[in-house]
Amino acid sequence: MTSSDPSSDPLLRTSIHLIECARHGDEDAFAKLYDLHHAAVRKSIACRLGVPLRALVEVEDVLQETFVAAWQYVERGAFD
Repeated sequence: MTSSDPSSDPLLRTSIHLIECARHGDEDAFAKLYDLHHAAVRKSIACRLGVPLRALVEVEDVLQETFVAAWQYVERGAFD
């Protein structure tokens, strides 16, 4: 295994495992995914919205919608 091998990334391995658990109905696994990634996703949303849109749109609302969409994606088994 090399350092460029994605399977060598512990966060990625953990995330894949949690997604698999969530796909089988484990809501706690999805909550753990949220805990692992919400800060980075929130930061990304804030950067992508920029200052003008952040005056009109709450970052937390977009964050919530993002994770709702992710949950729906997992429920559909869209990772197959």
